[in-house]
Amino acid sequence: MKFLLFVLFSVTCVLANSQALLLNDTSADVHFITRYANEDMEGYFKGIQGSAVFKEDNLAGAYFKMVFAVATAHTTSNQMSLALVQADCFNPARYPFIELFSTSIKPLNNDHMFEFNGTLKVKGRTKLISFPFGAVPRGGGYDFSFSFGIRRKAFDLDCTDTGKDIKIVVHAYAK
Repeated sequence: MKFLLFVLFSVTCVLANSQALLLNDTSADVHFITRYANEDMEGYFKGIQGSAVFKEDNLAGAYFKMVFAVATAHTTSNQMSLALVQADCFNPARYPFIELFSTSIKPLNNDHMFEFNGTLKVKGRTKLISFPFGAVPRGGGYDFSFSFGIRRKAFDLDCTDTGKDIKIVVHAYAK
């Protein structure tokens, strides 16, 4: 009986230490910036789902996963919003999500700054990606902030008059 209680306590401690932090539309903000018809254009994605296990003192067990629905792409320009969801661009009918998954997280020299290494999957193509991100502890969770680029040619994105690659900016609070 004591052994069973010990095992139950041990499992509970392990699960508590590796509890996943959840990301969704209310806790995460995913914006994008690009150039469209010779003007800077900003927009956003919704349909965010994700999780992270993150503790600054245990990066070996840390991970970050996030997906967001490309059909939700919206800008202040209806024409640009429509161009993003066409088959030549993001093609949400066939590829509904942009997916970001970490393979490793490493510390950087600055406080609360880390390096994300992982994969980015857009339009059925997966590429390796690396970028710095901030993870500031707050209220039992973390404020995450980072940005990364989507190279249009690498992912076969022909988004009409989009002249530049797309920069994705993420701010999230996960608890």
